[in-house]
Amino acid sequence: MTKRVIGTIFGALAIGSIIIFSAGYFIACKLVFRHQLIPSYLKRVEEHRFSIIKDSHAEPVSFITRDGVKLSGLLVTRDQAKRTILMCHGFLRTKETMRHFAKMFPEDNILMFDFRAHGQSEGEFCSIGHYERHDVMAALAFINTHETTKETPVVGVGASMGAATLLAAAAHGANFQALILDSSFARLEDQIAHIFYDSTGLPQTPFMPAARLIFEYIADFSIKEFNPEEHASQVNCPVLIIHSKDDKYTPVESAHKIYARLEHDQKDLWLVSDAEHARIGKHYPQEYQKRVDSFLKRCVA
Repeated sequence: MTKRVIGTIFGALAIGSIIIFSAGYFIACKLVFRHQLIPSYLKRVEEHRFSIIKDSHAEPVSFITRDGVKLSGLLVTRDQAKRTILMCHGFLRTKETMRHFAKMFPEDNILMFDFRAHGQSEGEFCSIGHYERHDVMAALAFINTHETTKETPVVGVGASMGAATLLAAAAHGANFQALILDSSFARLEDQIAHIFYDSTGLPQTPFMPAARLIFEYIADFSIKEFNPEEHASQVNCPVLIIHSKDDKYTPVESAHKIYARLEHDQKDLWLVSDAEHARIGKHYPQEYQKRVDSFLKRCVA
């Protein structure tokens, strides 16, 4: 083999490696670092925030996580409320996107907040659930010490990443009366692979290993550590799982895997058709509220 051929081979390998790691770096940064909202979307978020404050008399609040991240929230309190609902939004969303869920609980206290590196909260990078469980713990501690909510049991309501994070928090000791999990993924590794393909159109091999390596280096944890499917086996409260059979972002198999690992006797699985990821409540608002109300009346004292 001539030197020219060897040089050509090594050159091709070098170029290929650069392409692979460039694609991996692109998707890892897209997942990890805070996203800047475009002005039009930011304006809508602000309008929704002011609407929640005005219509529901919400109070802007803040609290700090155990690792020192200051989180921003909105607290809605109601006279004689018997429970408090903790709302957890999805990846690249904000607390304001949970406003339609809040309408389903007109007699309850509600705390909605921005996860780290989202909305008005501090933080520069997101781990898609691993460190965000500290955010849930901080929100729960806030509820348990606030004068209006400290005596009430808490129901966690989460969409997508928020649902997966609620599972992780519950598995690590967070005390919930019940969980409503909408469109949760079962394994972070699978979800990142799915996002990778959806964002780039590139095959997982050989690009995904590079993306995973860079993601883990930046976020400083192994994605195998965050596994909602396994967390489910450690949850000891009633759980309602909601998922769309046509979810292209998080396939419905995730719902089946999580449901199968739940060991609590009081669990339910509601699957629907013709709905986008984490938008079942908007596609079927009346049926959604009916299912949630029925589940909580049956499973929660």
